[in-house]
Amino acid sequence: MKTTTLISKLKKPDNGRFGKNEFAIIGSTCYNNKRLAFELIEGLSEQYHIGYLGSESQPEDIYADINNDTYSALSHGAETEILDNSTHTKAIFRKAFSAHGLRLLMMEKDLVFVDGNYYRASQQILLLDQRHYSSLKQRLHKINNVKLIVLEEGTKEVPDFLKRHMENWDRIPICSITNTEGAVHVISKLIKENTPEIWGLIDHHAQDHHYIQSIRHCSQALKVYCKRRLVVKPEKERIFFNSSQFTFIPETFKNLGAMGKLLSAFRQNPDKAYWVLDTRYQRFDQEILQLLHEERDPANIATVFAHPKTGMPIPGACIWEPKAYPLLLTYLAQGIDNLSSILLNSQVKLLEIPDHNSLNDDLKQKETDDNFLLFNL
Repeated sequence: MKTTTLISKLKKPDNGRFGKNEFAIIGSTCYNNKRLAFELIEGLSEQYHIGYLGSESQPEDIYADINNDTYSALSHGAETEILDNSTHTKAIFRKAFSAHGLRLLMMEKDLVFVDGNYYRASQQILLLDQRHYSSLKQRLHKINNVKLIVLEEGTKEVPDFLKRHMENWDRIPICSITNTEGAVHVISKLIKENTPEIWGLIDHHAQDHHYIQSIRHCSQALKVYCKRRLVVKPEKERIFFNSSQFTFIPETFKNLGAMGKLLSAFRQNPDKAYWVLDTRYQRFDQEILQLLHEERDPANIATVFAHPKTGMPIPGACIWEPKAYPLLLTYLAQGIDNLSSILLNSQVKLLEIPDHNSLNDDLKQKETDDNFLLFNL
């Protein structure tokens, strides 16, 4: 009997092993790797949500005051620290995590540093110490995408064995261990260069008899900020007319309303940020849209306006970052599909609507935020 093999067409996000921006510090002892990680964390933690993956090289009191433990990444500004030991993993689980499990723990982080002596990462920071070149030679298989080279005191240049291993070594930024500010600048620049592109996602409503015109209006409004604008529709309901302003994509999460459309877009391309604009919103003029674009903060899962009366996030005009995708799926697995509730209980940047804008008065006059405001261009 002939069998058929089904090949999944699911597009996978461009993540590393633990996070989109991950760096394994490799080249020296665990202590020195961790020391550099802590200095970088201190320099970057005000801008980004950071995680750290290392090892527990000696027994420690798990009940110690972690905020006063200078050997802890958390005391230096990290929000999550995972330490691997032969008997346990801290924070604190008595099991070893797979790469998938660790990625879930780090899914809301903008930046993850890992001890390259124990873990691999898609990008590396070389901490060169001439006293440890023999052990570094044994780890060359872990070095394939170096973004920064840091020279320990007493180390003056990149050794020949690394020059032979890395064809582009002369194009990699180099700084001294005494100049971690320079290292912070390099990493911050890399993260900014890796900021996801925004695509528009127009949330339309078929009960609106003029919804095709509303879609066009929303698409025109988002054209200034988004190269591509998407409309999610079931395959059987696709309407064929001039759609050069936007692209139809299939609804793969059905019967979930606005959340289903957002998840369908993320499934289509999980590496993009999505600017959701509801066709029923009408007082979100260009001033408001410009403010949302300028205040976008990729360090949060979303940037969204707060209702001036209730303080609730308004999901009808919201920029969702790629890191929101796995989080939305975890909420869905718990039976939660209300985007307002998800935004309220997640790490978001909440914006105030300017007092002078007419949208403020319109929202305050409503008893509740029923998300039914027509869009006015």
